[in-house]
Parts: sequence; structure tokens; C-alpha cells
Amino acid sequence: MEYVTPEPPHYQSAGSWITGTHLNTWARLEKAEEAYAVLNKAMRERLSPNLMMLFYTENYFQIDGNMGTTAGIAEMLLQSHRLHDDGEPILDLLPALPKQWPSGSIHGLRARGAFTVDLQWHDGTLSEVRIHSNRGTMLHLRYQNQAISLHPKAGETIHLDKKLQPTNAPLRSE
Repeated sequence: MEYVTPEPPHYQSAGSWITGTHLNTWARLEKAEEAYAVLNKAMRERLSPNLMMLFYTENYFQIDGNMGTTAGIAEMLLQSHRLHDDGEPILDLLPALPKQWPSGSIHGLRARGAFTVDLQWHDGTLSEVRIHSNRGTMLHLRYQNQAISLHPKAGETIHLDKKLQPTNAPLRSE
């Protein structure tokens, strides 16, 4: 079987559902710059003063475009679709972080396995992560070439540093 890498995005317009579809596809493929190009084009062309995106020449609000774009941003920062050998999800941290977002944080992302994730990064690199386990299932994490597995109890919050090593320190606020 031969795999074909899609060409970088060159879109005539940022349509509603197609914006979310393209953004999520590039993010899922861990192609940060391509995902960012789709997002940036949509934001430049379609963002209204109330931060909703309006599509087509009539400037319609389209729920699929707005929710798809939001989901795509989350997909750039956290993915949990891959399964470990034990059947539990693998949480991929910052899988499609574009260079245009060198530093930042996000709080409250939900991941498969009933986890809530807070991330912080500086200079394009993960600096801290906090993961709350709602069910107590096995936790498999991947960040670049690092991978760890932990088994938190239900209700436990785990704090990890940039090397995915446990720490008791709370996540720093920006």
C-alpha cells in the first residue's frame, strides 16, 4: 500500500464545515503548520467582532464551522484517539503545536479515559502538565519521543514536569 501525503492547504475560501474538517485533519496528522494555516486563514477572513465565525458571502453563522474550528484547536494541543496495548487511550501532548504559539497554556481539556488535562508550554516546548483522573483508569502519556504510563486513583490529580516526571508543585499561573 502506498501512502500519499496531502498537499499543503491552498483554499479559495474558508467554508463552514470544510474549515473544521481541514483543520482537524491536519491536526490529527500532527502537521502543525498546515493546521495553523487553515486556522489563521479562517480567523483572518471569517472572525466577527463577537468572536463567532461567519461564513459565505452572506456571513452566516454556521455551528459546524464554529464547533469544528474549536475542536481543531483542541486537537492541535491534545489527542487521545490512539490505544495502548492494554486498550486504554494514549494521551498525546501538544501533537500539532505550531511555531506561531511559542508559549501558552490551556486548562480543562477532556481526553478519552475520563481525564481532564491542563497544559503549559514555553518556547515551543511542554513545561508542565496536570492531569485529573475521573475514573482511575491507566494513564499513558506521549510527548515527542517521551512516553510514560501511570495508574492514578479515581479523583487523583497528577502534576508532571517537562520531562513527564511527577512533581508535587501546582501548575503555575501565567
